[in-house]
Amino acid sequence: MSMIQKATGCILFFLTVSLLTDIRAAESAPDGTGTALTATGSPAISLSDAELCDKLLGGWIGQMAGVTWGAPTEFRWRGEIIPAEEFPAWQPEIINKGLRQDDLYVEIPFLDAMRENGAMCPPEKMAEKFRDSAFGLWHANRQGRENLRNGIPYPDSGHYKFNKHADDIDWQIECDFLGQMYPGLVNEAALRAFEVGHIMNYGDGVYGGVFITAMHAAAYTAESIEEIARAGIDVVPEGTQFRTLVDEVFAGWKEGKSWEEVWQILQEKWGNVDKCPGEDMAGPGNIDAKLNSGYVLIGLLWGKGDMDETIIISGRCGQDSDCNPSSAASILGNFLGASAIDKKYTQELDRDGEKFAHTNYTFNDAVKLNYDLMTEILAKNGAVREGDGWRIPLRKEVRTVPFEQWTEE
Repeated sequence: MSMIQKATGCILFFLTVSLLTDIRAAESAPDGTGTALTATGSPAISLSDAELCDKLLGGWIGQMAGVTWGAPTEFRWRGEIIPAEEFPAWQPEIINKGLRQDDLYVEIPFLDAMRENGAMCPPEKMAEKFRDSAFGLWHANRQGRENLRNGIPYPDSGHYKFNKHADDIDWQIECDFLGQMYPGLVNEAALRAFEVGHIMNYGDGVYGGVFITAMHAAAYTAESIEEIARAGIDVVPEGTQFRTLVDEVFAGWKEGKSWEEVWQILQEKWGNVDKCPGEDMAGPGNIDAKLNSGYVLIGLLWGKGDMDETIIISGRCGQDSDCNPSSAASILGNFLGASAIDKKYTQELDRDGEKFAHTNYTFNDAVKLNYDLMTEILAKNGAVREGDGWRIPLRKEVRTVPFEQWTEE
């Protein structure tokens, strides 16, 4: 058995026994973080197995909490801020409804494809698993799957010539598993998200997933929410509508505007920019990835690292008001780690009983597989196994992914 296999076995035992079965996990995560150098002299950061586990688990908890808390409001407020008194209170027992949310169960076939074919498997293998899935889908996901079933292969399955939902939110809401495999590896995460996202999206729809994935990767090693936000923004090419919108959100935050003021700026400029042909999006409804990603960013920046505030603010922006707080809370969960998340979010969590809808995976199963794949990604991208952790190379220059836009009206 290799050193990596031994370490993985040990840490999965730690995950199951110490974190997943009883989330008290002491008062805080073990602090093994430290800056070092790689063998070539490049900057690197050291993260212990316990820290990686804690942060990965925090991401999954945040995703479950955000989507279930916001679910009662989804698309009930379109083009308007949800009044504070109308946003529901958190109830610990709702957490397991996340097992039946598409934000989470759509991730499972992609994870399963990687389990069978390796973390760096061709996107065609992931598309096959997605094609053969049996769960309910909507918008770009549904059209992408229909395209695959009808002989329109990846990447055309997500192209706007064959998928008029190409700019929709779909890849944004289900890419969390991917970003969580790339701790500190922002550029690599962004490129992989750009590649995989064409299964169901194109252009700004793909950038939604690239943006979220990059922030997940950054959250493992970042020192601030601002650093996480910049990573997500900077991987998206300038000149795209998506980049323009998230730049506007960040500028408003730096200028000291309130989140409500920035929301109004977005509404006036982008509120009616949505090519989705779905009848359920008629009128002021907007399921476009860039606007909803803007709401994710609002939640993160104005939430100031507080889980409650991050979920509430991103949710109160309206539109897809369960998916957006799910993304924001998942990224924040990676940053904080499970041990720093209030127990009210986990005290009722079903870790090993109910499975994600239409899958064979429990919450524990998904987290453990995500961890296995993370270690594979680390080993393939220059990280070095050291004792009970990893030395991960840091690339300070964030690179943009390729430029593409839906140009056909």
